[in-house]
Amino acid sequence: MSKIKLIILAGPYEGNSYEFEYDITIGRDISNDLALPLDLTISRKHAKLNIINNNIYITDLGSTNGTFIITKNKLEKLKPNIETNIPKSSIIKIGNTVILLN
Repeated sequence: MSKIKLIILAGPYEGNSYEFEYDITIGRDISNDLALPLDLTISRKHAKLNIINNNIYITDLGSTNGTFIITKNKLEKLKPNIETNIPKSSIIKIGNTVILLN
């Protein structure tokens, strides 16, 4: 499994970066692999990132405010509970937090 690097571009954690070598959950609750408790617009269990055969997949876990992929300056909202393959170097938005996946 390859590493995934997440760089926070905007939001309460702007400037922070994280590296993971495994599938992760993202959310406000501290039990998540990437816990973002200062962003109150993020659900407790918001999204999941999987790395499968060097591909990145994201799943919105039925969050209140949704998970978005930013493409060509547009927000594309993901359907809840459906795993979506996204390209490397994608930018996602969850709550007020914008994350670059590398």
